[in-house]
Formats: sequence, structure tokens, C-alpha cells
Amino acid sequence: EKQLTATEIGTAMHTVMQHVPQQGFINTEEAQRFLETLVEKQLITEEEMKAIQIEQLLHFFATPIGKRFSNAKKLYREVPFTLSVSDAEGDSQMIQGIVDCLMQDYDGKWVLLDYKTDKILPFFEEEEALIVEMSKRYSVQIRLYAEAVEKILKIKVDEKVLYLFEAGKEIQLEALV
Repeated sequence: EKQLTATEIGTAMHTVMQHVPQQGFINTEEAQRFLETLVEKQLITEEEMKAIQIEQLLHFFATPIGKRFSNAKKLYREVPFTLSVSDAEGDSQMIQGIVDCLMQDYDGKWVLLDYKTDKILPFFEEEEALIVEMSKRYSVQIRLYAEAVEKILKIKVDEKVLYLFEAGKEIQLEALV
């Protein structure tokens, strides 16, 4: 039996989050039934369902960003974009991407939320080390995604947030990006 790669598990988790009920789940059984419906609809495979850690999914909705997700006024998921970016010499590059989640919270702030399923190595368990590492890995991506949202949708992104499923934490990139 073939093991799923980290990338395959990450893709499955993104599919789950694309379809997850905005209000989340009452308990483990409800979350499990939801995953089973995704298998029935052939959105994820049985193997992918087994690889999803329900505790991580439930924990998301217990976090501050998960509560903001549940109570969002507007919620857009898996938003594709294409953006032309020019450098100082006038050369253009086409950038394509998919914003995991763009939400307008109950205060009217627009939040760009990006889900990450990276394994968190022991030396990144310290909060500061984790923030520095995630910023190194993803600040350019998130900055470009925010730029795309602002240019294309004419929405000012007020916050840029990474949610790390493995660590069960959110990281505000606003000050670092």
C-alpha cells in the first residue's frame, strides 16, 4: 500500500478546507461524516481521508483565526488569479496562484489566510524561530498574493495570516511582509 506524500496530504487538506462548513463542527463524529461525504463526492480519496487528522481540523475552529473564519461576513475560498508584474527595467512576468482563503471579518477587515501543512521540526517549536522560518519560506508568496487581491479585486488586505495545521498556530505576517 502506497503512502501519501506530504504534498498529497497538503492538497487533500486544502480540498477539505475549500469545502468545510463555515461554522465548523460540533464534534469528531460530525467532522468524520463530513470527510466521508467528500469521499462519496469523489473530492478526496479514502486514503486521503485517512491521512487527514481530524484533531487538526477541529483545532482550527477553536483558534482565533478559526473563529474569525466561522463568523466572517464574506468568505472566498480557492480564489485563482493571474497577475502581470513589472520590474524596474519594465520587464513583465505573469504570476499565477490560488488564494486559499480571503475573508472579511466581523470588523470589516480583509484577511488573506493561507493554510500550511508543513512538518514543524523541533528547532522551530520556539515561537520566534517558527515565525522567522515561516516568514523566510512564505513572505514573498503572501506579499504577491496580497498584491494580486488588491490590484484585481480592489480590496485592501488588512492582514496576512498563515495557519499552520501541524503546529495548530496562526502566524500574522503583517509586520514581516
